[in-house]
Order: sequence, then structure tokens, then C-alpha cells
Amino acid sequence: MLRESGFQREGVEFLKKAAHGASQTTRFSVQVNARQNVRAALSLSCYNASMNDGWFQRLVELIDADGRSYRELSRDAKCGPNFVQQMIKDGKDPRASQLNRLFEALGPGADVYVMSGLRLSPEGLEFLRVVSALDDGARRDAFAVLKRMEGSSSEQEQLPSERAGEPSTADTAQ
Repeated sequence: MLRESGFQREGVEFLKKAAHGASQTTRFSVQVNARQNVRAALSLSCYNASMNDGWFQRLVELIDADGRSYRELSRDAKCGPNFVQQMIKDGKDPRASQLNRLFEALGPGADVYVMSGLRLSPEGLEFLRVVSALDDGARRDAFAVLKRMEGSSSEQEQLPSERAGEPSTADTAQ
């Protein structure tokens, strides 16, 4: 027969307490709702903070301005027949795949407007497509050229007010 030492007794008591713990909030408890997980809450708070910039209101604005019914737009986006109506009514964020299909159904530039708030013409969209295809060096050069053009146009606007006695190019053309 094994003789029970004080150390063994304390170890057994420790294991009993751990297994039948007095506290219900032990480290090893299983959470019923995984969304309440501490790590998930931190990542979700970061997600929610970045998405609170009015993108959903811009999306609803585009949908209302489209002219098609919610059902037609849902069908064209290859989503369920009531997808757009329920998304707007319930204020639900669409999944990325659904949002992408909705952007395709709404037409070119819808994604840029919803995400950034910038309404671009077809020429502006083409410009962005061309610039984004450039390598880093060419993009920096193009940006420098555009900045110089911006500076020279602002100088031309300032010249007539600076030269009060001389006629401007707009005055001489008339």
C-alpha cells in the first residue's frame, strides 16, 4: 500500500478544485457564443470602426438612383430575389462576394463611389485604371507631372489679379 504524503494530498486537492472549480469563469470554460471571445471582439471593433464612414448610405443612395426595382437589382446581382430589399430594410452589411456582385450590377464607378465617396466620370475611372497599372517609378513621375500642372494652372489663375495693368490672355482673345 502506498503511503500518502502531504505533497500528494495537496496535489490531489488542487486537481479536485481545478476539476470542480468553485468559480464558473475558469480559463477552460467553453463559451456558448464565440462572438463574445476577447480576441474576436478586438478584431470586430477594429472592423466596425473602419466601416462607419457612410459607405452603406452611399450604397443605398446608388441603389435608389439606379431606377431598377430592388428585385430586378437583386436578380442582376445574382443574389436572392429579396436580397437588396432585406439588406436595406434590416441595415445588414452584405458579404464581400455579394457586395462585389452588387457593384457589378450597379455599373462602373459604383465601387469607387461607395467606398471613397468620390464620383468619377468614365474618363476618371480610365485614368485610375491606367495609373494603377504603372510601376512605382512611373507612378511617382506621373504624380510629379500632375503636381507641376496643378501648380502652373494655379499660377495662371493668379497672374491676372497680380498684373492689374496688363490684359490677361482671356481679355486679349475676346
